[in-house]
Amino acid sequence: MIVTITEDAVGLRDGHDLTRLHVESATAGRAADAERLEAAGLGHVREDGDVLLDVAVLHRLVSTTVEADLHTAWQGMLSYAARKGWTDPDRRFLRAHVERVPEDRADPLLPESTGPEPITAEPIPPDRFRAVLGHYASGVTVITGAAADGPVGFSCQSFSALSLDPPLVLILPGKGSTSWPKIQATGRFCVNVLAAEQEALCAGFARSGGDKFAGVEHTPGTLGAPRLAGACAWIDCEIGTVSEGGDHLVVLGRVHALDADPAKAPLIFHKGQYGKLA
Repeated sequence: MIVTITEDAVGLRDGHDLTRLHVESATAGRAADAERLEAAGLGHVREDGDVLLDVAVLHRLVSTTVEADLHTAWQGMLSYAARKGWTDPDRRFLRAHVERVPEDRADPLLPESTGPEPITAEPIPPDRFRAVLGHYASGVTVITGAAADGPVGFSCQSFSALSLDPPLVLILPGKGSTSWPKIQATGRFCVNVLAAEQEALCAGFARSGGDKFAGVEHTPGTLGAPRLAGACAWIDCEIGTVSEGGDHLVVLGRVHALDADPAKAPLIFHKGQYGKLA
């Protein structure tokens, strides 16, 4: 894929081709490149003239031009770039070389005016949203951390694996959580996947205030965050990026260690009720 920069816009060409990446610029020079990239939110220019492209913004740009599902190819491209040293440790930015070209060659395919028309729809009531999405059965986790004033944790249904290479997970704490800021300050957390018989434990960690760890057996994990006794599995993570997600936060965790008890069945949450595997 080729990111194009002109005096008027930033665009993309050959977005389906993830085997190459460079920038073609028809601007007056490095300062103009920096101005256009920053205005588009796509990245910035290094002192050596190469550019650092924001991976998330670049992915959105590619998604608007390519109909095929490129998830696997995209992750493969990022892994290859990381091995070559073309990304930062968190894979937030991709380094690309800039080639100076005539303006007609760098003509972008995606000027701002060609974007899709905004979709207008009636607001969705929160109770309706919750009821429909409640049909998606999930496991239940407790996110724990070792804060300065003692262990802290909260129940979290919104948990997902994100990447195999490197191993990454996602958790989505609510913005109103009083436990998450304490965990975030430590820079690490543990995902405890609850077992079928731990419904009461989930309820205890779902409440606000009080000593949630009273009477709860736990041991420190590899990074210090508590691992709850009896859980199906545990995943020790370092906090990567934290971004806005409506009334929640989207937290990326870099996995450092993990294990599971294959003899234990998970606790299931479905349509507002706890359940077990048949």
